[in-house]
Amino acid sequence: MLVPMRGMMGALVVALGLLMGVSHAREFTNPEGQKMVAKPVSVADGKVIFQKVNGKKVSYAVSNLSQEDQDFLKEWVKHR
Repeated sequence: MLVPMRGMMGALVVALGLLMGVSHAREFTNPEGQKMVAKPVSVADGKVIFQKVNGKKVSYAVSNLSQEDQDFLKEWVKHR
């Protein structure tokens, strides 16, 4: 069975993130389809702070994420 290269790369990045200590990393997508593998650290004032698999923290507007990812973050905040 052939695995699409994007799927393999995403899986590889998540696996590397787990090995590097970024547990609970997942793939987030903006409405244009650009992807980032990271874990949310905090959400406030319409912004989410992500820790990327390389350890770098970045701020990102929640409204610039896909609806699925926005819904995920709403649930993530409730269960923190």
